[in-house]
Amino acid sequence: MMELLQRGERPTAAHFGGMDELLARSSVVTSSDFASEFLSILVGEVAASQTSETTSLFAAEIIQAATDDIALNEMLDTVSRMTPLDEGAAKRLFDHLLASGFDRTLATSFRTAALRGALLFAGGSSKRLAKLSGELSYHGCDDDPYFVAHAIRIAGLLYANEPSSGLRDLITASLSMPDVADQTHFELGMIAFRTATDETSPKDVAATLADAQQHFDSAAHGRSSRHDAIAFSCAIGVLRGFYDDAVVPDLKAASARVEEAASMFYNYSAREGWPFDQSRALEVAALTSVSRKVAALSSSMADPIWLEGAATIENELIEAYCANRSVAGGQPERGLGAILRPRIERGVSSNPRHAEMVHTWLRRFAIGAPAEFEPLSRIVAGALDVSRSFTEAADGQPTFVAVVERLRSSSVAGTQELAAAIEQSAIVDALHTSDNIQRILADIGSSFDALEDFRDVARSRFLMICWKLLRFMEHRLDSTAAQDPTGAYLFHRAGEPMPLEKELQSDLLAFLHRGNMPSGDEIRGVAGGRADIEVKIDRHRFIIEVKRELSDASFDNILRSYGAQAKTYQATNVKVGFLFVLDLSKNVQSTPDIENCIQIRRGVLFDDGIDRGMILLRMPGNRIPPSSA
Repeated sequence: MMELLQRGERPTAAHFGGMDELLARSSVVTSSDFASEFLSILVGEVAASQTSETTSLFAAEIIQAATDDIALNEMLDTVSRMTPLDEGAAKRLFDHLLASGFDRTLATSFRTAALRGALLFAGGSSKRLAKLSGELSYHGCDDDPYFVAHAIRIAGLLYANEPSSGLRDLITASLSMPDVADQTHFELGMIAFRTATDETSPKDVAATLADAQQHFDSAAHGRSSRHDAIAFSCAIGVLRGFYDDAVVPDLKAASARVEEAASMFYNYSAREGWPFDQSRALEVAALTSVSRKVAALSSSMADPIWLEGAATIENELIEAYCANRSVAGGQPERGLGAILRPRIERGVSSNPRHAEMVHTWLRRFAIGAPAEFEPLSRIVAGALDVSRSFTEAADGQPTFVAVVERLRSSSVAGTQELAAAIEQSAIVDALHTSDNIQRILADIGSSFDALEDFRDVARSRFLMICWKLLRFMEHRLDSTAAQDPTGAYLFHRAGEPMPLEKELQSDLLAFLHRGNMPSGDEIRGVAGGRADIEVKIDRHRFIIEVKRELSDASFDNILRSYGAQAKTYQATNVKVGFLFVLDLSKNVQSTPDIENCIQIRRGVLFDDGIDRGMILLRMPGNRIPPSSA
């Protein structure tokens, strides 16, 4: 083993004659200075589904032989990936570690590690969990403060699984120990928080949450690195503030503090956390998410109209409405739901436009939904004013009229003028879009009809991008290098190197940015790669793959050569996209008709059985002016 480690090799069972040979020499392994490394070999090569009595007892012998806390903690972290062990081995380890934990003749650091191990091997057995709870309660807090702090943490975890008066008495009694006050207050805060999530009265929930927040504040005051306590306290502040109708800036500031504390907690807990118990990290993550959604919803509820109705409802309103279930796994109408729902329901019922959007969303996306949505459905039904619709029926998205109406209803300076400007801009765009482009758009619409991802707002957004790309193509086909030097790369330049695809990509991106399109280039993390140009509008992502072709720019070859990469970027989003090629296949060429620069492909285009749509565009390069044609 020493030689392998010195050479930097990863030890395997094969180095020692195989797993059977290692198991047969358990007495040698347990007395070795490299017992931890041998345990790692076992865990690495024995899958949890293959854990047997023999391998479990081998692991138990190694762990039982540990005599210092560093080795024991390392072994526990390692074997946690292999649990549950065989029942006999688990019971043997639990009994040994539990006895070691309460053996005051041993070092305190070893005892805390042993107690941690007893918790690990108690899992899955109600008898062992009950015994661990009873021993902790009976032992009390008359011990080394370092040991008591760990005992209280374990008592808190056990209490969350099965509340008992003995565990609560242990935690409460430790309030008299200043050295463990931060852990004690944190666990009392968690008990109060979990109690609140089962309350039915909004006043009772708010009062119990206030008690929990006070404990979390005390924990943070006792130890500045208690970022988990800070995160819980600030998150409760957001929830209580929403219930008390706090102003939007206050809730946003509190939500930002939650995220900051959560980030610090994850950095800290990565060093001191327990790999086999991630409950605290999950609870912090859930509360952080809910506090962010609640703060955002408080801002959205102040808007006369939701410009992104479905996104606001799904990502904010519904998340807050169901917070008690997502955070605590409790009944949605209790706890957090009891204090969040009243304000949500008041807000929706007081704004018929919001009620219309929620009604549409429930009708379209929550058919057959659980009964938890019934109160919300009744509220919006009672508040609806259907004399005027401000939303697209299918997706809760605003119509053009709704956007302009929202601007006109605002008291912010300049919004009236902006509404007038937007109206005129739309009129000019409609009047000056050529018949050619309109016919191409009609062909796209009919070709993609009934395509799963070409419906509702996704259809409108895709057609918008098609229209923008056709306007870009029209501009480049019409303009000369003298009129617009930024397009000079498309014209024949004798003796100069061919332009790169990056020039078309940059040119197109600049055009999209000038039109306020939410686009970016070289976007990483798309289907495991990097997309050339991404247009991202809330949940919809459209990719424009840009290439250069030097030999065969036929549409068949373009799809054959570059289609597979373009379709890969559709792996996790809409199955419609674009492939835009800079055509340098001819030494010189005149300006083609715009209809010949685009082709629509629809169907199972690749060997994957998926019906998809692809727009192929071909930007002619090496062009010469009409006078030279």
